[in-house]
Amino acid sequence: MGKCKSNLECSAWPNKLCINGFCMESSFDSCINDADCPWSSQRCLQNRCLQFGKPCKVDSDCPFGDYRPCSKLEENNQWEHVECQRYRSIFCIKSHCTKIDQICRADSECRFYPEVQCLNSQCAKVGQPCEKDQDCPFHLFTSCIESKCVKLATCSEDIECAGYPRYSCVDSLCAKLGQLCNKALDCPYYWATECVNSRCVKLRQPCDTDTDCPYYPNTACIGSKCEKIGQTCQYDMDCPFYPETPCLAGRCAKKGGSCQIDSECPNYPLTGCVLSQCTKIGEICWWDEDCSYFPYMECLNSTCKRVPTCVTDNDCGSDVPRECIKSLCLKRRLCRNNAECPLFPKNVCSNTHCVKLGKSCSSDKQCLGEKKRRCVKSTCIRLDLPCTFDQDCPFHPYTYCHENECMKTEPNATILQNPLSRRKSRFRKHHRAGTLVNS
Repeated sequence: MGKCKSNLECSAWPNKLCINGFCMESSFDSCINDADCPWSSQRCLQNRCLQFGKPCKVDSDCPFGDYRPCSKLEENNQWEHVECQRYRSIFCIKSHCTKIDQICRADSECRFYPEVQCLNSQCAKVGQPCEKDQDCPFHLFTSCIESKCVKLATCSEDIECAGYPRYSCVDSLCAKLGQLCNKALDCPYYWATECVNSRCVKLRQPCDTDTDCPYYPNTACIGSKCEKIGQTCQYDMDCPFYPETPCLAGRCAKKGGSCQIDSECPNYPLTGCVLSQCTKIGEICWWDEDCSYFPYMECLNSTCKRVPTCVTDNDCGSDVPRECIKSLCLKRRLCRNNAECPLFPKNVCSNTHCVKLGKSCSSDKQCLGEKKRRCVKSTCIRLDLPCTFDQDCPFHPYTYCHENECMKTEPNATILQNPLSRRKSRFRKHHRAGTLVNS
């Protein structure tokens, strides 16, 4: 032990006193509060009497601060007990090491105010020189502003913070955000912030439109709150706000709201305007019914696409048999009843096919103008249907199947009955289009 003449000469270690001319560990080290310590220069810290009052120039000249236990949320959503940042309770105040961790409710309750202020209900020194927030002893409650540690202002909403959105209201304090990050857990206020475009930002502000949200287009207005979008994904269900944000080209993106034309939908052409609502285009499908907004969407080549629009049957392509029904070129479908025909009653089940019934007629001439319509049972109907059996044709026996196409039975004509027509027609689901076909 070193020789000494006063306690100050032993202050290199806070648990040593000058006893009988030597720096020795005090035998009176057990305490509950400062009054339990035998020397007026001692303070009770962690239930031990420790010597303070050492001359100093900066905080680092003073003894240690407290380690306080806390918890950290890991990526697997499990809480892990770790040691928090070392919070000092001994600071260099007026050139002497002084313990100042008294409980407080306001700055004025702290000795040495304004050099000492009330941070998180505890007196602490502010104003230390700094280059970044982490240089400040209480950096969750202070911020490095103009190279000094400054107490964060109190707030109730973001707009009360000067410099919003760089400074946002977090836990009633105007906290500085914008730190670099790879994930939310990298942010100092990870419980209330998100990592957006590699920066820590606060979200969930009230909004009416996407442009109301800070950091748009990396954020969007969903459920009247600003939320992060753009997460990587493989399936729609990977996205946290699905169905508002489906998976588009490997990223969670907003499909949009009401619309009149495709260009009004964000992420067009991956989205499009269907029934005045923006919807995802190109979903994987097996049947027409797998597609959102069926029958306005259909399954072609295992991909959901919009049904072509039309004015007459002549506007519909010949890739598959189609009819213009309520301005949509609907594919012909096999059916067992009207319920299986989309857009009923404009589209009805006749024998085994969904068909559009045309105008009333008394002769074929009255049905001219739209592909192969003929007057059958006083109604103009299309007969260019693929068929295998006579029963596949609408209004059979007034029609019949000839070389896989429906034909009209002429009056007084002798028709050679298709030998297969006596077999009962059976149905199965087509493996792509979602329509019914003969088997």
